[in-house]
Amino acid sequence: MRKVLMGGLALLLMSGSAFAGPFADFEGSLRVAYGNYRAALFMTNMGKAGEAEKALTDFAGRWATIESAWAATPPPQYADELSWKATLEQVKATAQAAADEVKSGDLAKAHSTLEAIRDQIGDLHTRNGIMTFSDRMNAYHEVMEEALGLDLSKGDAANLDLVHEKAAVLDHLARAALAHPPADGRGNGEFDTLSAAFAASVANLLDAVRSRDPAKIKPALGKLKPLYSKLFLKFG
Repeated sequence: MRKVLMGGLALLLMSGSAFAGPFADFEGSLRVAYGNYRAALFMTNMGKAGEAEKALTDFAGRWATIESAWAATPPPQYADELSWKATLEQVKATAQAAADEVKSGDLAKAHSTLEAIRDQIGDLHTRNGIMTFSDRMNAYHEVMEEALGLDLSKGDAANLDLVHEKAAVLDHLARAALAHPPADGRGNGEFDTLSAAFAASVANLLDAVRSRDPAKIKPALGKLKPLYSKLFLKFG
């Protein structure tokens, strides 16, 4: 019952309703830190060591503030979370490992290491009945990577069917994410522009897969990640 109530309150908070108190305070702090995490993820993927190191330093500082404020007494939405402290420590350790890899020049490994934080925070939300815009974007990302990994070189029916299925799921996940924009995206012209391009890339893929023509599907798949990444980096 507590999770149902918390889930409902989470939806109100994440859709921009103005609630004060520890619930909103924590999630607001988490979202700010997550912005640094997104930047670190992006910069390690782009091979930009200096920018990645700065983003990770900023993230570590904000995460230390979160731990100092909340480790001993979690906010109400995580009151029953048995792995509360362990999760906070996991995230910190993962970020430190990635920072060490950036300093050693292995940005590809750092990027792979950082991917775990996405799951650590996402799993924390899932266990406690919380769903944010970031969680929805992460769900989209997982299916997108599966779609991009399909081999369409032979144009066989099985893989064409699979990419059609993935496109339908991506359409659903994109619609769900955009139906629940983050508070800083509401009434924001940049969010509107980026989200429209993101939605258009999915619609374009749906049109392409309906044709069952690999020559149309491949370029449509190729447009997914850049437009997702732009929205994710700024608002995801």
